[in-house]
Amino acid sequence: MFKYWTVWSFIEGVARTGSITTLAYVGLSSASLWQLVLATLIIGSVQMCISAFVAKMSNTRLWLGKEFLSWCIVFGFFATAGTILPLIALGPLGGDLSTYVFIAVGLAIVPGAIADWVFFGTRLRSKDFLGLMIACTAAYLVIGLPSLQELAKLPAWTVIALFGMCAVVGNRLITRRLALLGERTWQKAFVQNMYVGLTTLALCAFALVFVDGTSGSIDARFVLGASVVGVFVILLVGSNLLAFESGASIAAKEAFTLCVFFFGTAAAGAIFLHQQISWFEVAGFMLYGFAYMFLRREVAR
Repeated sequence: MFKYWTVWSFIEGVARTGSITTLAYVGLSSASLWQLVLATLIIGSVQMCISAFVAKMSNTRLWLGKEFLSWCIVFGFFATAGTILPLIALGPLGGDLSTYVFIAVGLAIVPGAIADWVFFGTRLRSKDFLGLMIACTAAYLVIGLPSLQELAKLPAWTVIALFGMCAVVGNRLITRRLALLGERTWQKAFVQNMYVGLTTLALCAFALVFVDGTSGSIDARFVLGASVVGVFVILLVGSNLLAFESGASIAAKEAFTLCVFFFGTAAAGAIFLHQQISWFEVAGFMLYGFAYMFLRREVAR
Protein backbone atom coordinates (compact mmCIF):
# COMPACT_ATOMS: atom_id res chain seq x y z
CA MET A 1 0.00 0.00 0.00
CA PHE A 2 2.81 2.43 0.87
CA LYS A 3 5.32 1.35 -1.76
CA TYR A 4 5.14 4.19 -4.27
CA TRP A 5 5.95 7.43 -2.43
CA THR A 6 6.12 9.35 -5.70
CA VAL A 7 2.33 9.03 -5.98
CA TRP A 8 1.87 10.77 -2.63
CA SER A 9 4.47 13.40 -3.59
CA PHE A 10 2.58 14.03 -6.82
CA ILE A 11 -0.66 14.50 -4.85
CA GLU A 12 1.12 16.91 -2.51
CA GLY A 13 2.37 18.94 -5.49
CA VAL A 14 -1.13 19.09 -6.96
CA ALA A 15 -2.56 20.11 -3.58
CA ARG A 16 0.02 22.89 -3.24
CA THR A 17 -0.85 24.08 -6.73
CA GLY A 18 -4.59 24.03 -5.99
CA SER A 19 -4.07 25.94 -2.76
CA ILE A 20 -1.94 28.71 -4.31
CA THR A 21 -4.18 29.01 -7.38
CA THR A 22 -7.33 29.27 -5.26
CA LEU A 23 -5.77 31.97 -3.08
CA ALA A 24 -4.83 34.00 -6.15
CA TYR A 25 -8.11 33.37 -7.99
CA VAL A 26 -10.36 34.61 -5.17
CA GLY A 27 -8.02 37.46 -4.21
CA LEU A 28 -6.91 36.15 -0.81
CA SER A 29 -3.26 36.59 -1.74
CA SER A 30 -3.72 40.39 -1.58
CA ALA A 31 -5.92 40.40 1.54
CA SER A 32 -5.31 42.50 4.63
CA LEU A 33 -3.74 40.99 7.74
CA TRP A 34 -7.15 40.68 9.41
CA GLN A 35 -8.63 38.95 6.36
CA LEU A 36 -5.69 36.57 6.11
CA VAL A 37 -5.90 35.60 9.79
CA LEU A 38 -9.64 35.01 9.40
CA ALA A 39 -9.09 33.01 6.21
CA THR A 40 -6.47 30.89 8.00
CA LEU A 41 -8.98 30.33 10.82
CA ILE A 42 -11.53 29.07 8.26
CA ILE A 43 -8.87 26.84 6.67
CA GLY A 44 -8.02 25.35 10.06
CA SER A 45 -11.70 24.81 10.87
CA VAL A 46 -12.34 22.96 7.61
CA GLN A 47 -9.16 20.93 8.09
CA MET A 48 -10.17 19.95 11.62
CA CYS A 49 -13.84 19.18 10.95
CA ILE A 50 -13.43 17.11 7.79
CA SER A 51 -10.49 15.16 9.22
CA ALA A 52 -12.33 14.46 12.48
CA PHE A 53 -15.38 13.27 10.50
CA VAL A 54 -13.30 10.90 8.33
CA ALA A 55 -11.44 9.57 11.37
CA LYS A 56 -14.73 9.01 13.19
CA MET A 57 -16.39 7.27 10.24
CA SER A 58 -13.38 4.95 9.83
CA ASN A 59 -13.38 4.11 13.56
CA THR A 60 -9.87 5.52 13.95
CA ARG A 61 -8.36 6.08 17.36
CA LEU A 62 -7.89 9.82 17.88
CA TRP A 63 -5.37 9.42 20.69
CA LEU A 64 -2.03 8.25 19.30
CA GLY A 65 0.13 9.25 22.25
CA LYS A 66 1.58 12.37 23.82
CA GLU A 67 4.50 12.60 21.39
CA PHE A 68 2.23 12.43 18.35
CA LEU A 69 -0.03 15.15 19.78
CA SER A 70 2.93 17.36 20.75
CA TRP A 71 4.49 17.24 17.30
CA CYS A 72 1.12 17.96 15.65
CA ILE A 73 0.73 21.08 17.80
CA VAL A 74 4.22 22.29 16.87
CA PHE A 75 3.37 21.54 13.23
CA GLY A 76 0.29 23.75 13.61
CA PHE A 77 2.44 26.63 14.85
CA PHE A 78 4.79 26.32 11.87
CA ALA A 79 1.88 25.97 9.42
CA THR A 80 0.18 29.11 10.76
CA ALA A 81 3.44 31.05 10.59
CA GLY A 82 4.01 29.80 7.05
CA THR A 83 0.69 31.33 6.05
CA ILE A 84 1.08 34.67 7.83
CA LEU A 85 4.75 35.40 7.04
CA PRO A 86 4.32 35.83 3.24
CA LEU A 87 1.70 38.54 3.76
CA ILE A 88 4.04 40.46 6.07
CA ALA A 89 6.95 40.12 3.64
CA LEU A 90 5.01 40.93 0.47
CA GLY A 91 2.65 43.53 1.96
CA PRO A 92 3.99 46.11 4.45
CA LEU A 93 7.65 45.28 3.72
CA GLY A 94 7.21 45.41 -0.08
CA GLY A 95 8.93 42.12 -0.91
CA ASP A 96 9.12 40.47 -4.31
CA LEU A 97 6.92 37.38 -4.72
CA SER A 98 9.26 35.39 -6.98
CA THR A 99 12.27 35.98 -4.75
CA TYR A 100 10.25 35.06 -1.66
CA VAL A 101 9.17 31.78 -3.27
CA PHE A 102 12.77 31.08 -4.28
CA ILE A 103 14.07 31.57 -0.71
CA ALA A 104 11.20 30.09 1.34
CA VAL A 105 10.24 27.19 -0.95
CA GLY A 106 12.90 26.54 -3.58
CA LEU A 107 15.92 26.71 -1.28
CA ALA A 108 14.23 24.79 1.56
CA ILE A 109 15.32 21.56 -0.09
CA VAL A 110 18.95 22.18 0.99
CA PRO A 111 18.53 22.62 4.78
CA GLY A 112 15.84 19.94 4.63
CA ALA A 113 18.28 17.42 3.17
CA ILE A 114 20.98 18.35 5.68
CA ALA A 115 18.53 18.10 8.59
CA ASP A 116 17.37 14.71 7.27
CA TRP A 117 20.99 13.57 7.47
CA VAL A 118 21.56 15.00 10.96
CA PHE A 119 18.32 13.86 12.62
CA PHE A 120 17.39 10.72 10.68
CA GLY A 121 20.71 9.45 9.34
CA THR A 122 19.86 9.84 5.64
CA ARG A 123 23.47 10.31 4.55
CA LEU A 124 24.02 12.60 1.57
CA ARG A 125 25.87 10.91 -1.29
CA SER A 126 28.04 12.71 -3.84
CA LYS A 127 25.25 12.66 -6.40
CA ASP A 128 22.83 14.05 -3.79
CA PHE A 129 24.94 17.21 -3.52
CA LEU A 130 24.88 17.52 -7.31
CA GLY A 131 21.11 16.99 -7.31
CA LEU A 132 20.63 19.71 -4.70
CA MET A 133 22.68 22.18 -6.77
CA ILE A 134 20.61 21.38 -9.86
CA ALA A 135 17.35 21.76 -7.88
CA CYS A 136 18.36 25.20 -6.58
CA THR A 137 19.31 26.28 -10.11
CA ALA A 138 15.96 24.99 -11.38
CA ALA A 139 14.08 26.98 -8.72
CA TYR A 140 16.03 30.11 -9.67
CA LEU A 141 15.05 29.65 -13.32
CA VAL A 142 11.40 28.86 -12.61
CA ILE A 143 10.81 32.07 -10.63
CA GLY A 144 12.33 34.21 -13.39
CA LEU A 145 15.95 34.84 -12.38
CA PRO A 146 15.45 37.52 -9.71
CA SER A 147 18.24 40.05 -9.39
CA LEU A 148 21.31 38.77 -7.56
CA GLN A 149 21.80 42.34 -6.35
CA GLU A 150 18.36 42.17 -4.74
CA LEU A 151 19.29 38.94 -2.99
CA ALA A 152 22.68 40.26 -1.88
CA LYS A 153 21.25 43.36 -0.21
CA LEU A 154 19.13 41.23 2.13
CA PRO A 155 16.40 43.78 2.86
CA ALA A 156 14.15 43.24 5.87
CA TRP A 157 11.59 41.12 4.02
CA THR A 158 14.21 38.53 2.96
CA VAL A 159 14.77 37.84 6.66
CA ILE A 160 11.04 37.06 6.85
CA ALA A 161 11.50 34.75 3.85
CA LEU A 162 14.26 32.92 5.74
CA PHE A 163 11.86 32.42 8.65
CA GLY A 164 9.33 31.11 6.12
CA MET A 165 11.93 28.62 4.91
CA CYS A 166 12.52 27.53 8.51
CA ALA A 167 8.77 26.89 8.86
CA VAL A 168 8.79 24.73 5.71
CA VAL A 169 11.83 22.73 6.83
CA GLY A 170 10.48 22.40 10.36
CA ASN A 171 7.25 20.85 9.17
CA ARG A 172 9.11 18.45 6.88
CA LEU A 173 11.15 17.22 9.85
CA ILE A 174 8.08 16.95 12.07
CA THR A 175 6.22 14.96 9.42
CA ARG A 176 9.26 12.72 8.98
CA ARG A 177 9.15 12.05 12.73
CA LEU A 178 5.38 11.45 12.78
CA ALA A 179 5.82 8.86 10.03
CA LEU A 180 7.96 6.83 12.46
CA LEU A 181 5.33 6.85 15.22
CA GLY A 182 2.72 4.11 15.44
CA GLU A 183 1.43 1.96 12.62
CA ARG A 184 1.50 2.91 8.95
CA THR A 185 -2.15 3.59 8.13
CA TRP A 186 -3.82 6.19 5.95
CA GLN A 187 -6.12 7.10 8.86
CA LYS A 188 -3.15 8.51 10.78
CA ALA A 189 -2.94 11.32 8.21
CA PHE A 190 -6.45 12.47 9.16
CA VAL A 191 -5.65 12.37 12.87
CA GLN A 192 -2.63 14.59 12.19
CA ASN A 193 -4.77 16.94 10.10
CA MET A 194 -7.36 17.15 12.87
CA TYR A 195 -4.83 18.20 15.52
CA VAL A 196 -3.05 20.60 13.16
CA GLY A 197 -6.37 22.18 12.17
CA LEU A 198 -7.36 22.55 15.81
CA THR A 199 -4.04 24.26 16.60
CA THR A 200 -4.41 26.62 13.63
CA LEU A 201 -7.97 27.45 14.67
CA ALA A 202 -6.93 28.24 18.25
CA LEU A 203 -3.95 30.39 17.20
CA CYS A 204 -5.95 32.43 14.69
CA ALA A 205 -8.88 32.92 17.09
CA PHE A 206 -6.40 34.29 19.64
CA ALA A 207 -4.71 36.52 17.02
CA LEU A 208 -7.99 38.05 15.85
CA VAL A 209 -8.37 39.66 19.28
CA PHE A 210 -5.29 41.80 18.58
CA VAL A 211 -5.64 42.45 14.83
CA ASP A 212 -7.52 45.47 13.46
CA GLY A 213 -10.80 44.16 12.05
CA THR A 214 -11.78 47.31 10.15
CA SER A 215 -9.65 46.54 7.08
CA GLY A 216 -11.36 44.53 4.37
CA SER A 217 -14.74 42.90 3.93
CA ILE A 218 -15.97 39.31 3.99
CA ASP A 219 -18.29 37.76 1.40
CA ALA A 220 -19.35 34.30 0.21
CA ARG A 221 -16.48 34.16 -2.30
CA PHE A 222 -13.99 34.77 0.51
CA VAL A 223 -15.44 32.03 2.74
CA LEU A 224 -15.76 29.54 -0.14
CA GLY A 225 -12.20 30.19 -1.28
CA ALA A 226 -10.77 29.67 2.21
CA SER A 227 -12.84 26.49 2.60
CA VAL A 228 -11.53 25.06 -0.68
CA VAL A 229 -7.99 25.82 0.44
CA GLY A 230 -8.77 23.93 3.66
CA VAL A 231 -9.55 20.82 1.61
CA PHE A 232 -6.31 21.19 -0.33
CA VAL A 233 -4.41 21.54 2.95
CA ILE A 234 -5.81 18.21 4.13
CA LEU A 235 -4.49 16.56 0.96
CA LEU A 236 -1.16 18.38 1.26
CA VAL A 237 -0.50 17.44 4.89
CA GLY A 238 -1.80 13.90 4.53
CA SER A 239 0.10 13.04 1.34
CA ASN A 240 3.28 14.49 2.86
CA LEU A 241 2.98 12.08 5.80
CA LEU A 242 2.15 9.10 3.59
CA ALA A 243 5.13 9.84 1.31
CA PHE A 244 7.49 9.61 4.28
CA GLU A 245 5.75 6.48 5.50
CA SER A 246 6.41 5.03 2.05
CA GLY A 247 10.17 5.52 2.48
CA ALA A 248 10.85 8.91 0.86
CA SER A 249 13.84 11.01 1.86
CA ILE A 250 13.26 14.75 2.30
CA ALA A 251 15.50 15.74 -0.62
CA ALA A 252 14.02 13.28 -3.13
CA LYS A 253 10.44 14.02 -2.13
CA GLU A 254 10.94 17.79 -2.26
CA ALA A 255 12.57 17.65 -5.70
CA PHE A 256 9.66 15.65 -7.09
CA THR A 257 6.99 17.71 -5.31
CA LEU A 258 8.51 21.06 -6.30
CA CYS A 259 8.66 19.97 -9.93
CA VAL A 260 4.94 19.18 -9.86
CA PHE A 261 4.19 22.34 -7.85
CA PHE A 262 6.06 24.81 -10.09
CA PHE A 263 4.79 23.19 -13.29
CA GLY A 264 1.23 23.02 -11.93
CA THR A 265 1.32 26.64 -10.76
CA ALA A 266 2.54 27.83 -14.16
CA ALA A 267 -0.11 25.77 -15.97
CA ALA A 268 -2.90 26.90 -13.62
CA GLY A 269 -1.77 30.51 -13.99
CA ALA A 270 -1.94 30.20 -17.77
CA ILE A 271 -5.38 28.56 -17.73
CA PHE A 272 -7.19 30.43 -14.96
CA LEU A 273 -5.26 33.70 -14.59
CA HIS A 274 -4.16 34.13 -18.24
CA GLN A 275 -0.46 34.26 -17.36
CA GLN A 276 2.25 33.26 -19.83
CA ILE A 277 4.72 30.43 -19.30
CA SER A 278 8.28 31.61 -19.91
CA TRP A 279 11.18 29.65 -21.37
CA PHE A 280 12.92 30.06 -18.01
CA GLU A 281 10.10 28.07 -16.40
CA VAL A 282 10.29 25.35 -19.04
CA ALA A 283 14.06 25.06 -18.51
CA GLY A 284 13.51 24.94 -14.75
CA PHE A 285 10.97 22.11 -15.05
CA MET A 286 13.45 20.08 -17.10
CA LEU A 287 16.23 20.70 -14.57
CA TYR A 288 13.98 19.51 -11.74
CA GLY A 289 13.62 16.25 -13.62
CA PHE A 290 17.41 15.89 -13.71
CA ALA A 291 17.64 16.79 -10.01
CA TYR A 292 15.12 14.09 -9.15
CA MET A 293 17.14 11.50 -11.08
CA PHE A 294 20.14 12.22 -8.84
CA LEU A 295 18.19 12.44 -5.58
CA ARG A 296 15.71 9.59 -5.89
CA ARG A 297 16.00 6.74 -3.40
CA GLU A 298 14.03 5.10 -0.61
CA VAL A 299 15.09 5.14 3.02
CA ALA A 300 14.36 2.70 5.80
CA ARG A 301 11.38 3.58 7.95
